[in-house]
Amino acid sequence: MSDAAPDHQSGAAPEDSPGKTWTVPACLDCLSAVFQEVEDYASSQGCPHDLILKLLLTVDEIVSNIILHGYQDEPDPTLRIKAEIGNGRAVLEFLDQARAYDPISCPAPDNLDQAPEHRPPGGLGLHLVKELSDEAHYRRENGWNRLSVIFTLP
Repeated sequence: MSDAAPDHQSGAAPEDSPGKTWTVPACLDCLSAVFQEVEDYASSQGCPHDLILKLLLTVDEIVSNIILHGYQDEPDPTLRIKAEIGNGRAVLEFLDQARAYDPISCPAPDNLDQAPEHRPPGGLGLHLVKELSDEAHYRRENGWNRLSVIFTLP
């Protein structure tokens, strides 16, 4: 994993901010290393265990969706994950150059009252991320999807 931003045809990645940034290959096999990096950083910043679990669930859901649904037959796609913890909040930011998609605009599944075995797959992970976080913001900027998920520190 690298702290450098990928440089693609559609524009350089948006500016860095304080915190920790990882640029990783967009592959499911890379997720465990990403989890460890995020967990180590959050622990080093004194985050409580329950918040770390929320951060890891968010990373899992968002990165998996980018990999499985965002990138379509692109050679060697990468994504960036930025974490900043301080000033009373933890912020995860996900940047990728997959096709434009605003996960925040997805409505909650309308069948949450049904037993899991009676619901079709899909939609629940993004719903959980929105429910567990305090804020989430999406924008498309110079060919980059930029999703910020914000948690208030206890």
